Amino acid sequence: MHYEKVNEKVRFGQIDLFKFIAALLVITIHTDPLITYSDFANFILTRIISRLAVPFFFISSGYLFSIKLSDDKVKNNKLLLNYIKKIFKLYLFSIVIYIPINLYNGYFKDNNSIISFLKDFIFNGTMYHLWYLPALILGMIIVYLLISNLGLNKTLIISIALYIIGLFGDSYYGISNDIDFLKYIYDKLFLIFKYTRNGLFFAPIYITLGYQLLCLYNKDKVDQLLKRDLEIFIIFFLLFAIESTVLKICNLPKHDSMTLFLVPSVYFLFRICLQLKNIQIKSLRQLSLYVYILHPMMIVVARVIGKITKTSNFIIDNSLINYLIVTLLSIIISTLLINIKPRKI
Repeated sequence: MHYEKVNEKVRFGQIDLFKFIAALLVITIHTDPLITYSDFANFILTRIISRLAVPFFFISSGYLFSIKLSDDKVKNNKLLLNYIKKIFKLYLFSIVIYIPINLYNGYFKDNNSIISFLKDFIFNGTMYHLWYLPALILGMIIVYLLISNLGLNKTLIISIALYIIGLFGDSYYGISNDIDFLKYIYDKLFLIFKYTRNGLFFAPIYITLGYQLLCLYNKDKVDQLLKRDLEIFIIFFLLFAIESTVLKICNLPKHDSMTLFLVPSVYFLFRICLQLKNIQIKSLRQLSLYVYILHPMMIVVARVIGKITKTSNFIIDNSLINYLIVTLLSIIISTLLINIKPRKI
């Protein structure tokens, strides 16, 4: 793959803004903000709109990493190694800070073997949201090696194939579960990991699309595509919403992170993002990362506050208030940590 100098018109500030919004959407998945008021509205928010969030993280990671690459393979290998080291350190830090919660929840009693822990460490994460970090590491390695050896087009084909395999272990699991030989295959796969939503099947397609968008947006006059891309995004998003609703009605998903129309929806959302007016907000990229890492801890903190102050019926039982408090706590604590030890992540 040939790498060109990135056009100065590329909008990094808008990527950071969308990543922050995505981090707030991830919190909705784990708090169900509208469940107190409407199951259907909560489903639309958490299982459709918010499902754009994590794929957006992956596609932006692929894009932001690919702009640093050149035709110097030695330099590129060093860039990848440094990137993996950075994410790995963050992953280890995240594992450590969640040990108290894991102990309280009995995690180490339920996962008391080395093999069980290693499966979580590599694929599932030791907390329900930490799967993203090992998935990012594995996905980045897979895509980098494939593109370096096979080129972008073949990597895209392989990534699509991996995603399709993942689909039938995720939102379309109900179909594979009814076919004996497929059920056998997926039963064996689930001995290795809990979900196909991981660095092998889920991450590569979005990271690859991030690479692909580098080629597209290292051009002039990209703003002329905005209206068209917005229209296409709306179409694919509506198809994604219909698909997700039908899957739910048919009770097919084992998990609901991987759907067909989610991929083009996120792809065109990122294209739109790249064309919007650039806004630089200090530390926004760090803030979105900290909020993502810390918000499950803030869910626990909110519950503790509710018990201590005897206001659980207000700040916990009311799902929207709970979401707002968890979000506010996540932003406050993240901002404090960034200011205490400012550094680029």
